[in-house]
Amino acid sequence: MGVGAAVTFFEAGADYAAFRPTYPADVVKHIRELAPQARVLIDVGAGTGQLTAELQRDFLLAVGVDPSLSQAHAAGGVPMVVATAESLPFATESVDVITVAQAIHWVDVPAFLAEARRVARPGALLWIVSYGVAQLDPGGGLEQVFSDFYWGPFHRFWEPQRSIVDDELRSVEPLIPGAIREEEFLDQHMTCEQFVGYLNTWSSARSPEARSELDAFVGELSAQWTDGQTRLVRWPLTVLHTTL
Repeated sequence: MGVGAAVTFFEAGADYAAFRPTYPADVVKHIRELAPQARVLIDVGAGTGQLTAELQRDFLLAVGVDPSLSQAHAAGGVPMVVATAESLPFATESVDVITVAQAIHWVDVPAFLAEARRVARPGALLWIVSYGVAQLDPGGGLEQVFSDFYWGPFHRFWEPQRSIVDDELRSVEPLIPGAIREEEFLDQHMTCEQFVGYLNTWSSARSPEARSELDAFVGELSAQWTDGQTRLVRWPLTVLHTTL
């Protein structure tokens, strides 16, 4: 599936911006360290421009690319172009850095790589990041509750390409020549309401049947998370990078 096929899943751009995790500062710094002389960056599958906004101050030009008009509108002041990863509206050899943040599973990877090579200047950086399956309350009472739900019957509602997220980019890595793999964790403390907001951004929860099962789980979770306190949510974070 190309990025364009994902448009209908991400109509609620404002919710996506509010409840999705944000990237650690060292992850953003890593891009600049890998491409210290770069001037022009495009962030493919930018969504609401979370990463693009962080990168604006480090590049002469940082532009988000996303097929969803509502996501682009939610990006605020971030420069955005409505387009797909497989048909990038940029001139040949015009880009120094191409980032893909939590979007490679929506992409036709071979077609995207061909486009990336076209728009990339010689030696340009391709940098892909994905956070995997969340751990809620690691080591605590809610960890298994959430894990059982995610990997249980509800998992049938995920799109097939969700496996790329589940396997932490291992199935994509062989498609990217010379890819270097780096791993860390993305930690965020969330209230029950914030975590439920995150669940509501899932593309798997769009059908009435899926919505009903997710709502039932939210009721179960809320009944066990009654103290009003935040819990740690931990995502495994994987970066693949290479030069083009």
